[in-house]
Amino acid sequence: MMMARFAAGSEVKEYAHWMEFLFKLHTVTDADLKHSGSSTIVLARITILQALHMSKPTLPKTLSKADYEILADFRYQIRRYLRFSEEASQQYGITGLQYLLLLQLKGFPGREWATVAELAERLQAHHHGTVNLITRCEKVGLVERRKGDGDQRFVQVSLLPKGEQLLKELALLHRDQLADLGTALSIPDVSAFSRDI
Repeated sequence: MMMARFAAGSEVKEYAHWMEFLFKLHTVTDADLKHSGSSTIVLARITILQALHMSKPTLPKTLSKADYEILADFRYQIRRYLRFSEEASQQYGITGLQYLLLLQLKGFPGREWATVAELAERLQAHHHGTVNLITRCEKVGLVERRKGDGDQRFVQVSLLPKGEQLLKELALLHRDQLADLGTALSIPDVSAFSRDI
C-alpha cells in the first residue's frame, strides 16, 4: 500500500507528495517532460520512469474482466477522493483548484514559495490558466506575488496567513479522508493482471 503516514508538522507536505503521485500516475507524457519548466523535476521524473520501465513486468496484450475491474475500482477510488476534495473546498468558499494551488505552495519541496511555471507543472495546467488561478487567490487574500529575490525576471508566489490557515483546516480534512479510505486507495499490483497463456 502506498498510503503515507502523517507525522506532526509534516502532514501537509506528505499529503502534497501523495496527491502529486496520484495525479501524475496517468498524466505524465513525453511532451510533459520536454516542456516542463523545471529541469530538476524533469530529471527526477525521467529517473523514476526509467526505473519503472526497467522493473516493468511483461503484461499480456489483452485484458480480462478482472483486469477491467481492478482498473475501474482504482479510478473510482481516486474519483471518490477528488469529489470529497472538491466538496470540502467548496464548503470553505474556494474551488478545488484553489485548494490544490495552496497545497502545492505549502508542499513545494525545499522552500515556502514557487514560481508560476513550477506551479503550472505541479498542477498539470497551462501557464496562463495558472496565472488566472493565482490572480483569483490573490484577490481574496490567500497568496501574494513578488519579484524574485535574486532574479527579478521571475515571480515568487507564496501563501499569506489567510491562505495558510485555510489550507491547514482543509489539509487536515483531506488527511482524515485518506485515512478513512484506508487500503481502498492503493496502487493496484500489476502482477494481479491476467497473464497470456
